Amino acid sequence: MKAGYWKATGKDREIYNSKTSSLVGMKKTLVFYQGTVPKGEKSSWVMHEYHLEGKFPYHFFSKSSKDEWVNSRVFQKSGNGTNGSSCTGGVMKPVAGGMNCYQELNTSTS
Repeated sequence: MKAGYWKATGKDREIYNSKTSSLVGMKKTLVFYQGTVPKGEKSSWVMHEYHLEGKFPYHFFSKSSKDEWVNSRVFQKSGNGTNGSSCTGGVMKPVAGGMNCYQELNTSTS
């Protein structure tokens, strides 16, 4: 992958507890662009970034860690999303309207 930058797409999405309907976190979607701002070329790499919000029990975190840590999922999205698409080195997962190929990376940031 060439050098580039991550760009947020759309609004952050709220994540709710299914039992209590309380807000527990936010999900931000970012897309990797190869090149420099603003002339970068959009790639097929996507990052979902999750962080805690609302009245979540932070007793097992230090007070400052809430603002310093996120959990991210980075994957490569296939182009056509059909059942017949090739998925070399990835995993086919169902999505609305078809199947997509995801190649997950293990990343660690601090």
